[in-house]
Amino acid sequence: MATKAPHESTIQTSIVNVLTMYGYTVIEIGRTRRMVPCKRCGASTPAIGWQGNTPGAPDLMVTCARWQGDWVGIEVKRPGGAIRPEQRTLAENGATSIVRSVRDALGVIIDAEDRHGYEVERIRQVRDQL
Repeated sequence: MATKAPHESTIQTSIVNVLTMYGYTVIEIGRTRRMVPCKRCGASTPAIGWQGNTPGAPDLMVTCARWQGDWVGIEVKRPGGAIRPEQRTLAENGATSIVRSVRDALGVIIDAEDRHGYEVERIRQVRDQL
């Protein structure tokens, strides 16, 4: 039996938990409390655009004190989840990184630490165990 891919919110929560556990500051942009009805089916969906978040804005902004004000944008997608054009553009321009797992997110953080000249062996070990 095939296993169902985790929801994006589950992946995002796991990423936030791991990063904050290792001392990173994480701001969640991609979660909105405001729900609006879908015009096609009536189901409640998170508000975007003028009703909520800016289209394309990353789900998470991550920093730590040693980065001296630099931030990393992380867009969380479930495996197989569609990427909107605005999200793709930001990722292609290097403004954000699209991740589909905690392992992917840790890779983004490792790359950021490397760019700042820091070695984060413990985070590499955690990533490699996932």
